[in-house]
Amino acid sequence: MSGERILVIVPSRGRADRLAHMLGETLRLSGPGTHVAVGYDDDDPERDEYDELREAVREHYPGRTFWHRAARARTWPGGPT
Repeated sequence: MSGERILVIVPSRGRADRLAHMLGETLRLSGPGTHVAVGYDDDDPERDEYDELREAVREHYPGRTFWHRAARARTWPGGPT
């Protein structure tokens, strides 16, 4: 169907290599209406790898990814930080 729009939302932590594979396959096999939103934490041990991946993906698939890096949120009172 033409005109379809799909947004894939992906949280990631410590899995930059797996995210790279998923993004490559998803964007390669899908049409221009498919976009991917990626969220990762400021304190992720692989933060630099995510930053490099972001630039590489934007170069090959301009406008098809959205990236959000922020402080890790507490999910419940007293939960992990």
